[in-house]
Amino acid sequence: MSGDNGFTNKRGLPEWYHDLYWAFNYDATSGGKRRSDFSATGLIKPTQITVLGERYGDLVTEDIADCTWKLLGSAAHSAMYSMQKRSMARMVEEGVAPRVRPVLERRMYTSILIPGTDEGMVTISGAPDRICIDGVTRDFKFTSAWTHVFRSRDREWKRQLAIYNWLGFMYGMDVANQGEICAIFRDWDEKKMMSNDKYPRINVGFYEFDLPSPAATARWIQGKVEEIFACRKLPDDEQPECIVGGEEDDVWASEEKWAYYKSDKLVKATKLFTSEEEAQKRLDVEGKGHIVHRPGERKRCAGYCGVAPWCAQYGKWRQEQGLPPLDVPTAKEA
Repeated sequence: MSGDNGFTNKRGLPEWYHDLYWAFNYDATSGGKRRSDFSATGLIKPTQITVLGERYGDLVTEDIADCTWKLLGSAAHSAMYSMQKRSMARMVEEGVAPRVRPVLERRMYTSILIPGTDEGMVTISGAPDRICIDGVTRDFKFTSAWTHVFRSRDREWKRQLAIYNWLGFMYGMDVANQGEICAIFRDWDEKKMMSNDKYPRINVGFYEFDLPSPAATARWIQGKVEEIFACRKLPDDEQPECIVGGEEDDVWASEEKWAYYKSDKLVKATKLFTSEEEAQKRLDVEGKGHIVHRPGERKRCAGYCGVAPWCAQYGKWRQEQGLPPLDVPTAKEA
């Protein structure tokens, strides 16, 4: 069972529940009260994902049974917005001055000139959760606790905040070039916290970022848009590749490992090694146990990128790993 909203219902969940997912059809670049050419969340994606999304987005589907976290994240944002409004009203009633009062919680639009292109002016939009009276841009994220452990979203978060900061400046606000993310960890586990020093201590985290000036952000936006325009003219297999590894990792890559188990009864590896030779040396020293190869992963490609079936870079990597090619949809699944 399916609808026209891009979400399938393969497990036959109630139709009224399926209908809830129409809320995710909002796209600032294709409708609503005002149209924009690019949104802040769209600009921070790797260019390859953006261009492939423009070409094949109509063929991408998600099953509602796999999107529970998306639904809960939307609910959390709505709850935060409602709580902020009620808290401000209550503080006013009781004569209490807000510690950090939000002054803007709405979608903003600004046009920017892209010289030397047929498009000329393009419109950028963004909807920060809070730009506050202290000039700090704040946003809520409903995410995994492992985001804290691996800090895999820091670069995207900072860029998103920078675009919001620039939009606020263009709206005449006294921005501080400072940003803060409030991350609520949906899967926080006290047992994992007790056994892993890198795991967040509590189920909410706050991350502060020094943001580039509005002028520097405007230059970055201009360069990003120019790159997208240029890449629209390139075939799929010539798109700029997503960055793999390092601080700017786009694909959330994990290295392949060789796990040494001292006993066959162990569930958790005795030690992980980055090469088979090192693992073999440990096995030779211990004189017992076994080694299990753990292939590297590209988590974003495998589970969080709708255009992965059309991505030449991911297809090549899968081939190198001895993995079968992904099925390429030719029509939306029913």
